[in-house]
Amino acid sequence: MTEQTTFAPERLKAFVDAVVAIAMTLLILPLLESVSEAAIDETSTGHSWSSTAVRSSASSSASS
Repeated sequence: MTEQTTFAPERLKAFVDAVVAIAMTLLILPLLESVSEAAIDETSTGHSWSSTAVRSSASSSASS
């Protein structure tokens, strides 16, 4: 005779949650590396993107 094993829905939900958490972690890791590289480049060149954004928005407001 073959014995059929049934799993509780809670176990399936926990498994799916774990798989999604691992997938999200693997997807976010390259983004963290890109952000850290951008921060290193910004400090080495002395150029700040935030100051550029403030200057460009101020100049567009002044010209209006």
